[in-house]
Amino acid sequence: MANTADTTLSGNFLQVMYSGSGADWNHSTDGGFKNGMWVKSIQFHPSAQNDRLVVNEGSIDGASIVDFKCTDATPDDKIKYFEGGSFMKPYIDLTDCTFGTPTSVKIVFEIA
Repeated sequence: MANTADTTLSGNFLQVMYSGSGADWNHSTDGGFKNGMWVKSIQFHPSAQNDRLVVNEGSIDGASIVDFKCTDATPDDKIKYFEGGSFMKPYIDLTDCTFGTPTSVKIVFEIA
């Protein structure tokens, strides 16, 4: 079985989880939002201390929308970014991210 980024849409929440070490995640091909999406918030559920999530705009080389490193020995259950909302084309390049246990990481996009 190939390592993949698994996407689930439930109501206004698009959840990204990984099987194995995972793969990059693209809003268009993996999320089904070809022209982008209105994101109200991004929630990061880290797996371990020093987990780092980087979300780029549009592509592997896009500007960083979110770049957060969990520094606590016991990571927060959930870290939430910007409440208001913004139109974006999120792309998660796993070479920029560090996940202690990839299969325990969860990223949730709250969409409008």
